[in-house]
Amino acid sequence: MLALHPAGRSADQLAADLHGDADKAVTVRAEMDRLRLALDAGVVRTRPYRLQARVDADFLHVRDALAAGQLRRAVELYRGPLLPSSEAPGVLDEREQLAAAVRHAVLDSGDVEALWMFSTTPEGAADPEVARRLLAGLRAADPRRAVLRARLDNCL
Repeated sequence: MLALHPAGRSADQLAADLHGDADKAVTVRAEMDRLRLALDAGVVRTRPYRLQARVDADFLHVRDALAAGQLRRAVELYRGPLLPSSEAPGVLDEREQLAAAVRHAVLDSGDVEALWMFSTTPEGAADPEVARRLLAGLRAADPRRAVLRARLDNCL
């Protein structure tokens, strides 16, 4: 959450992001104290809580590539759902937004190779619209068509 909000988050905001309950601010403060102890001095700042360091995270790279119009790079970097086992509301929101942004970008682009790369992710492999668009865009002799037809047969 702090990587998503470089300007910072209050304890109440982080409590809502992480626990779905702003009343858990005391829990967040304790978690932030543990994080501050685990990291180098000065990395975690307070009032509001924020990181005073560059964050290197794959999901941030995906977002940056999309924003820069580097679709194939974004799809290459996108390895699937963000923190798939997390049920933290803020993570769920970012997971859904990131997946939707990548999906919409590849579907809107008409770039068959970007579509193919996306179709190898968990979301892309289960998305019949991705398979249909790829079938429409691939040459008749392309062997990937058989994979896509099988996926569509399994979806029906």
